Amino acid sequence: MESPQLFSSESLLKKAEKNNEIEYSQETIDTVERLKKPFENVKTADGKIDIDIEGQTLHVDIGSVDEGDTEDISNFTYDLISQKKYDPSIEFKKISTLSLKHADGEFDVLSLIPREYIIYYYPTISTNIIEYDGSVDGNRKAIYIAGDICSPLTLAILFHEMGHVVDFGRLEKLGVRNLVTPHEYQGHAETLRKEKTASAFAMSLMRQHLKDATLRRDIVSFLKDYALHSYNLSVNSQIGGQEMYKAQMNSEWGDYESLTRQEEEDRGYLDAWEKWQKTEQYQKWKQGLSPEDLGWAEFGAWREWVETTGYEYWNDYPEEERKPFPEIDDEGLDK
Repeated sequence: MESPQLFSSESLLKKAEKNNEIEYSQETIDTVERLKKPFENVKTADGKIDIDIEGQTLHVDIGSVDEGDTEDISNFTYDLISQKKYDPSIEFKKISTLSLKHADGEFDVLSLIPREYIIYYYPTISTNIIEYDGSVDGNRKAIYIAGDICSPLTLAILFHEMGHVVDFGRLEKLGVRNLVTPHEYQGHAETLRKEKTASAFAMSLMRQHLKDATLRRDIVSFLKDYALHSYNLSVNSQIGGQEMYKAQMNSEWGDYESLTRQEEEDRGYLDAWEKWQKTEQYQKWKQGLSPEDLGWAEFGAWREWVETTGYEYWNDYPEEERKPFPEIDDEGLDK
């Protein structure tokens, strides 16, 4: 297999460092406000929505979630609660159809991602919570959207999350975990690459079907500036913290590099956790957790449980993915 072309980690990180303004510009705020407004010509009836977009019709079928979906939407619900964006009176929905009808025929937008993915929709426009959000869970094969599906903003967020799914498939096909050059902060660079790649997918998809110059410009501005803003801030903050920690360790211990073994162990646990989440044993284990250990706290609870009990989690993987322990000779050296 031909080696994939890699993105420059150094370039990605430098661009993030330059775009480190804490506050959004007024121009960016105005852009988002324009995109929040729904398209003018919208018809709704019995869970079916037809949106007129410059002479094209975007058809959306929306249905109810069932009890089997509760587990899938739990993490996103916790995210909304933590951000004070959740209203229990709003019911999650599922988007089952998203097709664009135009003069040359009809295009099934959801055909761009694997059919097993479910799109969960949290329609906040009907309440006083006018918030917009989105995320994707590759393990659960789920996309989550909060907002108004009849607005350009929510469509841009949805297509961005679909871009992540397409990127997941590319990484899997290539058999790699990232597409950036080696770097001390390669993980942060890969985060930025993934976000930029997802936004590029959304921009390409929307610009194909939009003629209005202002709308096209607003979409590009949102996906390039607003959507990446929090990631730039987060990456810069984390790198800054790590650099301060390194300086402190070097001053106290002399050689910080000797401490990187702990980082390797942490990464190993995180990789194992992501794989173990796909097993039946994970679902059984999760049922015994208290509410405060759900969501982002699950990984910490799982690692503590494994280290305390000595549970051999790798035996839960499919047989072809299990990695046996290395044999140890009498002197404690790997054979």
